[in-house]
Amino acid sequence: MNVEHVPNFKPPVKELFELTDAVLSPDEFRSACEKFGEFDADCSDDDLWNFNLDEDGDSRLAVSLHMKSSDTKSETGKTQFKPDTVICAILPFCWWETYSRKHHRDDKSLRKEQLEYNKAFDKELQHAIKEIGQPAIQGADKKAPFHKHAIWRGKEGLFILQQSANDLEFGYDINYWIQPRITGEADKNIPIIDWLHMINRIPPFVKMPTGWEVCAAGFENELTRELSLNFLHPLKNVEAVSVARAGHADDFLFELTGHKSKLAQVHLTWNKEWRPAWPETSFYASWQEWADSVEKPFDE
Repeated sequence: MNVEHVPNFKPPVKELFELTDAVLSPDEFRSACEKFGEFDADCSDDDLWNFNLDEDGDSRLAVSLHMKSSDTKSETGKTQFKPDTVICAILPFCWWETYSRKHHRDDKSLRKEQLEYNKAFDKELQHAIKEIGQPAIQGADKKAPFHKHAIWRGKEGLFILQQSANDLEFGYDINYWIQPRITGEADKNIPIIDWLHMINRIPPFVKMPTGWEVCAAGFENELTRELSLNFLHPLKNVEAVSVARAGHADDFLFELTGHKSKLAQVHLTWNKEWRPAWPETSFYASWQEWADSVEKPFDE
């Protein structure tokens, strides 16, 4: 049996759904989680909390947190960080490790497990409907493997039951995902798990400037192409990932790694450039600095 479940565990659907009504304050969200789960200090970090939902610790609710710099310094003078906002929470409870054709001798074996995986989702969906009612949205991804999902809306966010490729180290999974902020409708052109990862790259406290929208990673490939002969450009050999774009314009926001600035706004030219000033680039130390700069009236 290659579609595995946490033994003798039934997800606490009502309690999980109530988390979408909780405020984004980490302290209050943690308090709401501790009403039905035990905080696991040994398996938790400052920016990732784990709550055991059964005695054996086989089922865990993982809560991801955004960290914000504190006003206080450590004894060594380094900036300290503290949890600022809840980003999301996830509870996987079913895994299909042998999801690929390469794991099977024939198509019949693969189809059999695919059917079992789908039945596991359908069974849990009926359990959820019995507990909290019909979902607001129900469907499947447009592209193979056509993962299914159901979405309920709470007061402060979304409650999602989904099949996903969230962490392929463990195969496909079925999970409950709590998204404690309303971020608009899912992009129907990409798998819902990719959409969730995409919107969560933007810190929860950031309000996207007028005309800007979250975008998927991938435009860094174009940036690399444009800089291939531009050895003096400030972004040459800098690790960058696209996170937002100005509507359908050519202005893109990139998150940087290993650079003194956190973000770079770039006007892509769609040509290979050799002048250091092109593509035109502005750097920002923080998300808020970027958002404030973009929202400023032109005459400022």
